[in-house]
Amino acid sequence: MKRVIRAVAVVCSAAMVLAIASRASAQTKVCVRTVVKTWSGDIAESKSAESKKSQKKTKKVGQSAGDEGGQGDGGGDSEAGKPLAPETLPPETLPPETRLEDRPVEGEGEGEGEGEGEGEGATAPASAKEDIAAGDARPAWTRYAAATASVEAARVIPPEGGPKVTFEPEFYLRRLLEHYVTHERGFEAVRKGCSETVMVELYPLNHGWTVFARYSGHAREEKVDRVQADEFDALAQRISTSLLEDVAVDTTISRSTVLRADSEGRLRRITGGAQFRFSVGTAILLGELPTASDNSPAPASDELRVLAPFNFNIGVRNLYRAWALDAFLATQFGTTRRTPSQNLGGGHADYHAGIGAGLHFLRYVDPKGMNSFYFGGGASVQADRYRVIPPEVGGRQGSPKGLWGGGTNIDLVAGYEFMRATSLHFFGELGGTVPAYRFETANDVARIKSYVPGASFKIGILY
Repeated sequence: MKRVIRAVAVVCSAAMVLAIASRASAQTKVCVRTVVKTWSGDIAESKSAESKKSQKKTKKVGQSAGDEGGQGDGGGDSEAGKPLAPETLPPETLPPETRLEDRPVEGEGEGEGEGEGEGEGATAPASAKEDIAAGDARPAWTRYAAATASVEAARVIPPEGGPKVTFEPEFYLRRLLEHYVTHERGFEAVRKGCSETVMVELYPLNHGWTVFARYSGHAREEKVDRVQADEFDALAQRISTSLLEDVAVDTTISRSTVLRADSEGRLRRITGGAQFRFSVGTAILLGELPTASDNSPAPASDELRVLAPFNFNIGVRNLYRAWALDAFLATQFGTTRRTPSQNLGGGHADYHAGIGAGLHFLRYVDPKGMNSFYFGGGASVQADRYRVIPPEVGGRQGSPKGLWGGGTNIDLVAGYEFMRATSLHFFGELGGTVPAYRFETANDVARIKSYVPGASFKIGILY
């Protein structure tokens, strides 16, 4: 029994070792590189030919100075055998790596020096360059050292109630990225011996940085327009997920990783032209309404009738190239009315008035033409009032009463616009209305229960 137990233990141990080894071998080792870039550094790369000429000129100056001073015997006490120091050379003869306006600040990847540098690709501040332009007579290397000191001072952040600490954005972001890369399934962040690389470049802005990130495994690059130091944790989480899973960084947003750049407040909007719109016309309504016979004492009965109210329409037409959006208010007034004496039995209904509002989306057939057809559709809401005659009671007939009803309509529109290049131009428009409801209302005199579609014709101006 003991042998069996020992054998099972050995097998389980071997399985665990194999699982751990296979998992370790399946891990993709990723190196994370971060660097603070400068816009002037990219511009300087395009001037490589000028830099090479400067280096050659500097070498010639150094050699001529050595020849005049004589050759030393292996580093004796003679000052003549020493090369010229950078501060003794004219600024125009310094190579790019020692020139103030082009020299990068020492940092990670440039060797171990005494003092902390700015990071790869950093440059002296603009104030030092202004000193140069103003004719500062100090040696180039002295000016560079002063400028570097001012940059270092700006990078020192005094926390509340504690000693001053130096904040290096590239190092902080790199460490966060290494943390989140290691937490991605199948990946491990390492400093050496990696098979893939995540490269992140920070380009400084007035407030924050623009970030470019690339992963060699998928050859995918993502960009975040603006990010500040307090967003680095969320940025690192989203960049690692985006690059390693090969998805867009916009799709990695969650409740805890929202960046300021995700807000649409700074997005530029298209501004179209807005025109005042006014039109008049007539409508045709078709429905079953209570209708009385001429001079008949009998109550009204439902009959199919055609009504023709006239309408006014006022609104705004917003234009953008081939598209337009109409927002409008409309009102209608009935044009026919039966007198109570012609309907002693009561119940006859006539259209009295209506109000509505709607939105229509339009498409021009010839957007650049002086004249153009257009078509489109949209929706509107409508409320209508019908006037109902009461019956005669005891030889007396009361005043007409109103019946209100309404709902939402689906609209179809087609029209023609004239003289579109002028500030004031005209249009003619045909419309069709399909109600999404049945008009149903009643009182103690009559009841209307009908589906009432309609059509309209309008002429109007746009200004």
